[in-house]
Order: sequence, then C-alpha cells, then structure tokens
Amino acid sequence: MRSINVLLLILSWSQRIIASASASNFRCSHSSCNSTSKRSKWSAASRCCFLAGASHLQGKKDECYRGSPFSLNIHEDRRGERRENFNGRSGDAGRESSRFDRTSAGRRRGGGDYGDRDRRPPAGYGGDIGSRSTSRPNSVRNSGTSGLKVIPPPPNTVRRYFATCLPGLEEILVQELSDPLGHIRCRDVTVERSGVSFSEHEIGSREVGYRALFWSRVAHRVLELICTNELDVDNRLTTSEDLYDFVRGGINVDDMFLSGNGRNDGEDDMPSLSVRCNIGGYLPQGLSHSHYTALTVKNALVDAVRDSHPKGLRPDVDTNDADLPFVLALKGPVGGGVDRFADGGVTASLYRSMGGQQSLHRRGYRRDATIHKAAMKETMAAGLLYAAGWHRLIQAARADNQGSVLLDPMAGSGTFCLEAALMAADIAPGLVRQRAAGRGYIPATMRWKSADWKCWQNLVSESVQQEMQGMKWIRGTSADGRRNCVIAGNDIEGDAVFLAETYCAQIKMKDIISFNHGNCKSWCPREENFIIEGRTIVVTNPPWGVRLTEDVEESWLRLNEFFRRECTELEAWVLSGNKDLTRILRMKKSRSIPLNTADENLRWLQYHIFPKKTH
Repeated sequence: MRSINVLLLILSWSQRIIASASASNFRCSHSSCNSTSKRSKWSAASRCCFLAGASHLQGKKDECYRGSPFSLNIHEDRRGERRENFNGRSGDAGRESSRFDRTSAGRRRGGGDYGDRDRRPPAGYGGDIGSRSTSRPNSVRNSGTSGLKVIPPPPNTVRRYFATCLPGLEEILVQELSDPLGHIRCRDVTVERSGVSFSEHEIGSREVGYRALFWSRVAHRVLELICTNELDVDNRLTTSEDLYDFVRGGINVDDMFLSGNGRNDGEDDMPSLSVRCNIGGYLPQGLSHSHYTALTVKNALVDAVRDSHPKGLRPDVDTNDADLPFVLALKGPVGGGVDRFADGGVTASLYRSMGGQQSLHRRGYRRDATIHKAAMKETMAAGLLYAAGWHRLIQAARADNQGSVLLDPMAGSGTFCLEAALMAADIAPGLVRQRAAGRGYIPATMRWKSADWKCWQNLVSESVQQEMQGMKWIRGTSADGRRNCVIAGNDIEGDAVFLAETYCAQIKMKDIISFNHGNCKSWCPREENFIIEGRTIVVTNPPWGVRLTEDVEESWLRLNEFFRRECTELEAWVLSGNKDLTRILRMKKSRSIPLNTADENLRWLQYHIFPKKTH
C-alpha cells in the first residue's frame, strides 16, 4: 500500500513539474544533482529531493529542499541562526496530500489564521508556502515569475477603510457611520457584503478611521486598506505566485516595518505581524484554502522585510496581539454555473486591522465574569437597537425633555439593556474597552509609524467629556418628574439576572438599569410607572430552540400574554430564528429585518400592539 502511495505521489509531482512554464530553466543547487525545471529553482529542487529520497538530504541542507514531501525544514530566527527539523515520511506524505486535496476542493467560503507552521501544503501549491522562514528561494523572490503587473498604491491619497458587521446590518452600520448627529460622520460610504467601505475627509488625516474604531457600536472590525486589485480587471490573481507578487508589490516595507513597533525605539524593535485570510465565492484551486493562502501572504511580507532590512532581520509572528494584524480578502465569482476552480482570477484586498486581532464586540464589561451560553454579541444588540430607533428616541428625549423607556421582558444576561444604557449615556465603546484593558493598553493602530497621537488623545478627551454630560443627563429627571431614561429588564433565570447585574456594575450603571427576577407574564412595568405612552420601546430575544431548548413554546406563550397585558399601544421588537414559534404570538408584523449569525438565519420583527378585539 505504501508503494502505491509513493507511486501516485511521483505521478502528481511529475505532472506539476512538466506543466510548469517560465522563460528560463533552473538547475537544482544540490552539488550532485542535475535536475532542471522550466518553472523555478524550487521545482528543480523538489524534483531532485523526490527522486533521490530521504538519504539524499542527510548530508546536504540547501534551502531549495523546502517544499519536497521529504522536506528538511530549515528555520531562521531573527538573529539568522538556523534550526533544522527533518520531516521526511514517504508513506504518510501521499496520504496527507490526498487529504488536503479533498479539504481544499470542498471549501467554498471560510477564514483562517496563520498558525500551524509544520503542516505541509496541499498538492497544487508547489511548496510556495513551505517553512517558516521564506516562501521561495532568493532567485525567485527577487525576480518574480508570474508576470503579474503590480501597481503599488499612489502616495498622498485619501485613506480608505472597511468596517465589517453581521450580514444584514450593513444598512444600519451605514446609518451609524454617516449620521450627521453622530460622532463619526463619514463620507463616501459604500455598502458591501458584511460591511461598508468609507474614506477620510482629507489627505494624510486619520481622524475618521480613529472615530470609527472608537465610537462604532455595530462594527466588528475597522480595517485600513493597503492595496487592492479590484479596479484593475487585467490583473486578477489565479495562483499563489500571483498572490505573493501582489503582496510584495503593494506593501510599503519602510513605512510599516522598519520604523519600530511603537513600544520601544531602536533599529531592531521590529513590529510583529499576523495574517488572517477571508475567502468568498469560487476560487482557483491554488487560492481556495484560507490557511495556506494566509501562509503565502505571511511569507511575502517576511521576505520583503528581510530583503530590505540592513541586518537581514525578519518580523516575528504573534497570533495573540500582533502590532500589524493583516487581513486578506479574496473574492471569486458567485452564482450558478460557475466553475469553482476556474482560472478567471479573483480580486484581492489587503488590509491591516486598526483594533488588533480581537473583534470590537468585546466591550470589556464581560472580561472577568462568566458569559451566558445564549448571550448575544454586543455589536449585534447595538445594531438591533439602532434598527428599532432607540438612538432617535434618545435624541428626542434630550431635545424635548419628555423621557424615554426601554423594556426587555426576557433579558437573559442583559445585553440589550446594557447597550441601550451606553447609547443613552453617550459612552464610547472604545472608552469602555480601554478602561477594561488597563493603563498599559495600546491599540494596534497606535503602534504604527503613521499614528497620530495628538488626534487620538483629543478623541479620548472628547469622549470623556461626552460621558460626563451623558451620565448627568441620564440620571436627571424629565418634565413629569421621572427619570430622563428608564431601562428595565426581566428574566426567569436567577443566574442570568445575577450576570446582568454583574455586568451592570462593571459599567457603573446599577442605579440606571433595573432587573427583575421572575416570570414575564407576572412582570408589571405599568404598575412600577415605567411606561410612557409614545416613548417606550420593547425589545426582546426569546429562546427559539438552538442554545436554549427547554420550555421554548411555553416561553413564547408567556411573552404573548405579557404583550397583550402590558404593551397595548406600544411598539415591540422580537428577535426570532424560528418562524413556527413566531406564529404563537398571533400578531401581524409591521416590519422584518433579516440577518445572519453563524449558521442561523434570523429575523428582527417589529410589532405594533393593539388592544385585542372583543366580540
């Protein structure tokens, strides 16, 4: 069986070598080998290593051996020292390549981080992403083989950004970013799938990007565009070599890497990096695996830095808190009748994440506490509150002093109530994150050479002033003697109420938000004088049988009873992932907003509740 696997591997590598084409021939640098290839020195080396077997490698350690199934991986650390690790296993190599072939061929969409450095690439990659140190031999690195025309971004242009969000909340994110009464006030906002793109107001400025990072409640990440080929239809990517050349041609090494990491000064204080790849649509086989595509980008970055550094140093990879977290977006054609491995090419956009590797939904108030198993992401809750018009109600209450109310009869751990309070008090999510992270916290974007510390400090000072004014208003009283803003939640689970109160204490709003422990059908906010006619919004996220599976139908029956008794003439918004359960309410929806999270298709449903007809 092992002999058959080896034979199959010989055939696959032979076909790849024969099919490779280039303007000149290359010869393997091994002193006793005469293997040649029309593609590159690397292909010749792979052929040499395969035909000679593992014994060929015992005495020779040439760099070209990387990429062979009997690879002698030679890693280099930042000081240039060589570390060797022999990985030759003839029988396992064939089986592993077949497994990776199935994995890449069956994947249409996905995302991956650069992580495992010792896994071999799938067949069809030609060893392009090999080991940790480089992706190609020097002869190929310095010349390029694909013929791809790479146009670096023009200097002195307005910076472009891309803010990601949950699919379905793109229009909500546009409203937040471009709201003339908000804190971000973006221009040139364009809706795309799972996010929006926008730009700075002036050349050289960073203020809009900083504001989006610091103030956006809906965005998951804010990414700064480095280079893209979306507008160049003649330069689509079809191979990993194209991607390698695209990254090397679009990166400004001096600006990003050879100027310190924003933490220490010195020539050798190089910023760390990470790479994440998001792929969508049908892609060529050589670009269809997110993990190995991310490795190709990492190798291109490392090679570019090492070739430019006066000491030949290379940046480290940090998968937790990199100074330069790169994100690559590959987009292939979509729709029926498209060949999933067609060579028509894909568009690529390389970004760096301003907020680092963590998503912006992590506000920080759940940092040291348990998270409820059905807890909603903070960004999702904020987006749904925007869709329900809570921010407009707050603006109206500030203007006419008539008050505002938000109720959640099935609050769980209180995400709706907490995000509503932060919006009402005008507290920036970035300020909450910064306080939760501690004094030593420096966002990734402030470790870059182009960081504008004066602009960032002014932004933080402004947010502190806004918080002081917002907390003063939210604790004030309206014209009828009640609080300017009333936020109340209820839940039947005592543990969930405990978590909600714990999070509430983290943001110092225990006197602003009230939580009740009990069945919603016995909760009476009218008796507690919470409800203001025309100024009350009810929002809730009842269980629909995915993460919470007990007494699901009973929960919807109790919710229906609460609506009929307490919410007459009010507006209610319900998040549902099961249309059969929604029918239990026996109410006609006024509006439905579809959105997706993970594998769930959800609906944010608006109801105007009228008195039940009596005959």
